[in-house]
Amino acid sequence: ATTRLHCPSFVSLARLDTIPAVCPCAHFSIPILCHDRVATAVCVAMFELVGQLLALSFASRLRAATPNMLSGAPVTRAYVLVLSALSLLMLLRLADPPMLAFSTSALREPWRVVTPFMHAGDAGLGYALQLWFFSIYSGGLERGCFSGAPRHYAALLCVGAALILLQTHLALRAEPSSLAHALCLYATTLWARVDAHSSVLLFGALKLKAAVVPWCFLAGFLPLTGVMAGLTNLCGIAAALMVEAAAGVPMRAAFKQAAERERGSRAKANAKAGAKVGAKNASQSARDAAAANTMPATDGGGGGGGGG
Repeated sequence: ATTRLHCPSFVSLARLDTIPAVCPCAHFSIPILCHDRVATAVCVAMFELVGQLLALSFASRLRAATPNMLSGAPVTRAYVLVLSALSLLMLLRLADPPMLAFSTSALREPWRVVTPFMHAGDAGLGYALQLWFFSIYSGGLERGCFSGAPRHYAALLCVGAALILLQTHLALRAEPSSLAHALCLYATTLWARVDAHSSVLLFGALKLKAAVVPWCFLAGFLPLTGVMAGLTNLCGIAAALMVEAAAGVPMRAAFKQAAERERGSRAKANAKAGAKVGAKNASQSARDAAAANTMPATDGGGGGGGGG
């Protein structure tokens, strides 16, 4: 959100000079860009607030859809719970992001190898996107290809995390604070490679091939995360392609059978609901017909009484 403030006291400052200032409508410090007598206040906290509102919206929708979306996906469910807990701790300032970042120098802090994959910042836009996309695509992959085998799916995620760490450290020479989006793109790419030529409806409006979905997410994350984080996200896609090249995505036929079973159960549920609605309408029509048949008899009886 951008607010334009009239600041006569800033006349003597240089053009486009950046100074710290305090927003008059809030309790946080923000940078103000001064140009002549007009100051442009870039309220970063408003952007965070929008992300938090989206996170709450996605969390409520996820909770409503949990019986269908995360059923049969215990590893994905556990990851979502840990992600939400860490995001809440960071939002309450009980966890420091630098302490959760990956670092090769901190040999006495082994959690730094795991925690970068478990958080996407505090409960903002990054957390909202991670929550929704990982729940959909990782849950679909686990439910379709690893039903009843949570250890195998957890091992697959661990292999992907190790490949992402190796790429970011050896190729990019980077120590990122968060690798959650890279892990999300890893799971999304594996999901897409199961049936790469199938058509999916993205965001309910865009019909694409499944193989294109992770690249669309990569391009969408780029303006929000920056170039370096975009490269680490690319490492997630590369890790998935390496896993597919080395071992293939297992149980493709099982995935298709699970999708067919899901479509069949959904069709049966719709047919059962339609039958209930039809029976209710039929009974209501029968009651209306019976009421219509009794009305003339009552009127006729009254008329006969009057004639007598």
